Amino acid sequence: MLYSRETLEKELSPQKSLAIFYELLEAINSGKDLTIAESKHFCGIMGVIKKENGTPFYDKKAYEQCKIPIFIETYLTYFNNLDGWNLQQDYKGYNIPLEQRLQDAQLLNESSVDWESLILGERSNSILIWEIQKETKIHLNDIVQHCKKNFLGYNRFLYLKKGVLLHSKFIYLTILGYEEENKSLFKAIEICGRKIVFDASSYVHILFRHYAADVKEYQQKRSYHFKDFDHRNLPNVIFEILKCYNIIITYEQFSENIVYFSLNGTIYSLWWKRKVYNDRKDNIVYLIKTLYPVEKPTEIQKIKIMAEKRYSDLLIFFI
Repeated sequence: MLYSRETLEKELSPQKSLAIFYELLEAINSGKDLTIAESKHFCGIMGVIKKENGTPFYDKKAYEQCKIPIFIETYLTYFNNLDGWNLQQDYKGYNIPLEQRLQDAQLLNESSVDWESLILGERSNSILIWEIQKETKIHLNDIVQHCKKNFLGYNRFLYLKKGVLLHSKFIYLTILGYEEENKSLFKAIEICGRKIVFDASSYVHILFRHYAADVKEYQQKRSYHFKDFDHRNLPNVIFEILKCYNIIITYEQFSENIVYFSLNGTIYSLWWKRKVYNDRKDNIVYLIKTLYPVEKPTEIQKIKIMAEKRYSDLLIFFI
């Protein structure tokens, strides 16, 4: 990795951005791999380099390193319009012509077909992909039940299926991007003599279940994150909260399964489960299972009678 995501997302001068582009181009020509963040920067700058007649100097599609950024940009543009038939604007607010929309829809369709062969195929040796495989199958089953319950036709089922497959690929790339920047998906912290663990299963579950409500018409009874927790940096944000929790509670106040806290005025529920980790009986951990904003009246009533432990004006724990 030549440049971290944090560095590349700073407000860089045009000269610095261009210098980084040519450095990354040299790395590509030397046979080196780029991270997702580097690929995004590389392809973004490539798009603004023009010939004298105003046409692009480089062809993004000719570079393997641009495939992931192109997919991410296309998916985020069309996640609610996967077939491209509805009017669609680009990130600048300009209407995208129908011909371009159909080309983009074809790219998403091909991505869905390729990804399906991996995700619905044999169990992957990659722990991350295996977790994605399991969660995707759960969501596909939810779609089947949703379509049956609401008497939706086969075409709607296929559309929703494509949406889940593409969303699962987006989640995979999001988590892979985090892993590239942080070198590992495993994080651990000791609180009151207990080892709290966050791993690939934690990340996949939370992103799949409690983000992106707009693409979950089949799953509207869950609560979804809209702020506070950057999906691209989720483990680090959670562990900053846990460091505060570790400071403020006593050994007797440690919760064996759930921590309620308020952050910036929103109440959240963080769940973990005590278990043997990696099949080692001497390795007992508390594995983080989920995190979501609290909306159920029963949980809200439960929290109202709990004692407050105030870490700051913005962060309060309920004991």
